[in-house]
Amino acid sequence: MLRAVAVAVVTIFFLIFAVDNHDPVSIGLFPLPYTFEIPKFLLALVCFAGGVVVGGFTVSLKLTRTRRLFKHEHKRVVALQNELKGVKEQQPRSLTVAGG
Repeated sequence: MLRAVAVAVVTIFFLIFAVDNHDPVSIGLFPLPYTFEIPKFLLALVCFAGGVVVGGFTVSLKLTRTRRLFKHEHKRVVALQNELKGVKEQQPRSLTVAGG
């Protein structure tokens, strides 16, 4: 229910933004002799989408590195746990504390 309300609010925001910013903007590709016109809202939404894609790619790179580090550290923890287990098994079991 909360998600549907959030989607509705964002959709209404984008519709109001699009209606208010429908004026054309001329975009020129400097080295090339081409220019084209698009509405302001479309330019803004394309820039926003590009930022989301770049941000998502950056986060995925960071997560990949973090996962790799986690796997490495997990293997190290398992090895240390196995080593500790071996040391505990080698200790003599007949150690008793005499109470007086």
